[in-house]
Amino acid sequence: MSVKIALGMASRSERLLVGALSGFLLLSLAQGQTPPGWIEQYQAATQQLQSGNHERATQLFEALGKAYPNDYELDYAIGTALDSNADHREATDWYLKALRLNPQYGPTYNNLALNYVTRQEFAKAVPLLERAVQLDPRNGRAVYNLGLVHLQLKHFRQAAKAFQHAHELNPNERDPLARLAYASFLAGQREEGLKALATLLRLSGERQESALQAVQILDSVGLYHEAVAQAQDARQAGLASPRLSYEEANALCCLGNYRQAADLLLKAGAPEGLALEYDLLLGSSQALAGDLPGAVRTLQGAVHIAPQRPEPYYRLALAFLEGYRDQDAQDVLAAGLQQIPESPLLLYGSGVVQEVPRREAVRTSRKRAAESNRVGPGRE
Repeated sequence: MSVKIALGMASRSERLLVGALSGFLLLSLAQGQTPPGWIEQYQAATQQLQSGNHERATQLFEALGKAYPNDYELDYAIGTALDSNADHREATDWYLKALRLNPQYGPTYNNLALNYVTRQEFAKAVPLLERAVQLDPRNGRAVYNLGLVHLQLKHFRQAAKAFQHAHELNPNERDPLARLAYASFLAGQREEGLKALATLLRLSGERQESALQAVQILDSVGLYHEAVAQAQDARQAGLASPRLSYEEANALCCLGNYRQAADLLLKAGAPEGLALEYDLLLGSSQALAGDLPGAVRTLQGAVHIAPQRPEPYYRLALAFLEGYRDQDAQDVLAAGLQQIPESPLLLYGSGVVQEVPRREAVRTSRKRAAESNRVGPGRE
């Protein structure tokens, strides 16, 4: 998604697992039920786990498992606690044990699926989440997670179907709609994607954020004309922001409207937290629009912001190269390689710069050879 909508699946699943752990501990109390007999020992074990005493926590969990060998809720809870502590492989065994004891317990399917997600084993998560949804078709969390996993696996039609279901279960939430639009576009379902975005923009509250999401999604799937139009509509509706202008400028740059992109960026200023990305986009737009002095100043600022990143050096060198300042380009790349030795991007840039004089010499030599071989007036 422009990578902005793309998923950090592992980190998200870990947060969900932490939430599941907290929810489980409160579940029996919230339902007015008597807490299970093992709750105090379980809490003592989780405290050991959280304090870093993994070995002692494991011993306590094993003892609990032997004391309550047929309690699937305990096995589920232990798996969740281990997952929340990033002990994912150990957690897997407890979840599987819980499912053997009670294959109808939906929360275990969801958490085991997230467990596989954190281990990057996305294909294993799909049937588990499908089973969780089969057991409870109104389990919005499992439906949404199924969409996320299908999206990660590039199963775009299946992802769109899951996000449509998630939206129907929670029609006032923005995130399922945004994911639905993105998955639909990637599945080649353009009209469905546009319809999802239109619904997203009609939701009450946070209109500026919804408008920004819509432009980001359109940008990410290459619908640049639509992204520009959407950004302009948002601006006319009073929803302008530096971040929205940045996304619009990115679309304009992709359309080849470099001067317009640069002017928009200069007028809007850098969005909070995106100073480097702003300078890189502005500098590239200025260079491509022919404003090489402006590009050099902007990209020098980018180097100052992020001296340990190769992109600013590389783009600054290209700007120098465009202005026939080959030595300056070489100096910039050399400075970058001092900061970031063995950077593939900067080494590639150095090779490009070194090839330029050679190519020019070859071009000049060929031109002269062609001229000398040309038959002039009076020659046969």
